[in-house]
Amino acid sequence: MEQNDFKCRFVHYICQLCSEDKGNAANLRKADLTTLNAYVLSSLVKSGIDITKEYEFLPYSIVTAAIARSKDYKNGEVSFSKALASAEKYNDEKQRINDKRLRRLLACNDIKELALVLRPTLILIQSRLKENIDFEELLKDLCSFRFEDGRDRVKKKWAMQFYSTKPDEIKEAD
Repeated sequence: MEQNDFKCRFVHYICQLCSEDKGNAANLRKADLTTLNAYVLSSLVKSGIDITKEYEFLPYSIVTAAIARSKDYKNGEVSFSKALASAEKYNDEKQRINDKRLRRLLACNDIKELALVLRPTLILIQSRLKENIDFEELLKDLCSFRFEDGRDRVKKKWAMQFYSTKPDEIKEAD
């Protein structure tokens, strides 16, 4: 339970950093890029992240960048996979949703590969939806992805949530 509390505190900390100053948010938007930004690194270290461990650094940097790109720097209530389903275009002719991005995410075998695929997916979701993603839940999923059983559990959860989302269930951006 302590690890989940840490993840909640981390999300709150990043939301607070971004809310305090637009410059902080601008620096943190780059957290998920391969180039290392000194401000991002210092923010992660100050929050207690061991940036020398890729399996720890990547999930936290992905979520940091996503929070910094969000509209109001607050944790949302929409799960990542439901948000993805709502952001994808529903094909009325085929009576199904475009699931290419989800299938690509589900094909990832480690956090490094997932990080590369996740960045543009998160940007797409955030450009199309009004509501924020549940960053705490996303962080927990990403941290679980380093373990084989955790990775399988996350993939199944994302698939269940994605395919059970009804069209127009989540508000789209104007």
